[in-house]
Amino acid sequence: MTDQPISYKSILTRGGEDGQDPTVWIKEEEEAEVEPGDIIVGSTDGIPTLDLSPAFQKRLEQKWEKAVIVKLLGKNISFIVLIAKIKSLWQPKGLFKVIDLDNNFFVVKFTKREDYIHSLVGGP
Repeated sequence: MTDQPISYKSILTRGGEDGQDPTVWIKEEEEAEVEPGDIIVGSTDGIPTLDLSPAFQKRLEQKWEKAVIVKLLGKNISFIVLIAKIKSLWQPKGLFKVIDLDNNFFVVKFTKREDYIHSLVGGP
């Protein structure tokens, strides 16, 4: 037995190889690259505005195209229980990531489009 502290990541992803759950996607996401001309700062009637180029909007949309927002109703459950429920109810074939938005709202991002579609039309 080692005296090394257990990381928060290890606690959330118990099981699988190296203490990680193979169905949960943990990899940190890269930020969308901002190129010159992607964001145009302006002003309309003295109110600051930000205009995004169509190419930049497309890059941002692609990051979220297989994501669903989930609102938990009723009893609060832990993050680990939510992940287990997603696995049992939706039975995703690919990896997924859960992001806590507070107030019982979560974003579930899938790596496979079929899992995303199933969560919308075939699952609770």
